[in-house]
Amino acid sequence: MQNTGGERPTLEYGLADRTPKAFVDAFVDVVSAREKWAADLLQIALHSDPMVHYGLPLDVMLMHSIDQHLVEVLLRHPIEMLPLLEDALRITQAALLTEHRTLTAAARDRCGGESGEQGNEAESWSVKNNIHPRLHSLPLVQQHTKATLGDIRAADAGHLVAIAGTVVRTGGVKMVEAAKEYQCTACNHVWTLYSDIEQRGIITPPKQCPNPLTATGRPRKTPCKGRSFVYVEGSHVCRDYQVRCCALLCAAAEG
Repeated sequence: MQNTGGERPTLEYGLADRTPKAFVDAFVDVVSAREKWAADLLQIALHSDPMVHYGLPLDVMLMHSIDQHLVEVLLRHPIEMLPLLEDALRITQAALLTEHRTLTAAARDRCGGESGEQGNEAESWSVKNNIHPRLHSLPLVQQHTKATLGDIRAADAGHLVAIAGTVVRTGGVKMVEAAKEYQCTACNHVWTLYSDIEQRGIITPPKQCPNPLTATGRPRKTPCKGRSFVYVEGSHVCRDYQVRCCALLCAAAEG
């Protein structure tokens, strides 16, 4: 329909605009575009402990200035897009680490070889699979930025919401089983299920296989009818979590 009223047309950003791989590639381009993000990712890859969960702070508005469409989809569909962003952080780590190894080896060759200590350090470098984006500086609009906790409604569930405050009390650090993989016995499709802290970390397998593709990689005309699933051994992911009580900045200013 032609817009004859002089109004700016509304832009719709959806998950169907690109394939999951295209979204991951776009996230890789965005993260690689900022030297600080790339440098922070490399430092994470150089850490020796592969089991620790690492966070990478990402400024959403800076990301928006690099790829507006990508960030709009991220803001509208965070549940689907955040795992793709995590995949991109792993891919970017691998590329940065490969480049770092090459440069380090060249520097050692110029210096006449490597010491045993340097060699042991290089062996501890690895891509950290437990890498998570920590998004901040969300758009200053009512949908994503709330003035008080009371402004959060049921409609905000599943969306990115920011509240400014100061941590005044914390609870003890606890462990929760955050995710694990299941495999369909009918089509062998493997997927990851995530726990819900509000449901005491319970992970409930779905009633039907979610596989959208056939064995040849084409979209299914009808969904897989598999209803029997097995846990993939060694796939569970455990994380630490902590309850924190905050005092909002605006409340503190009024007092």
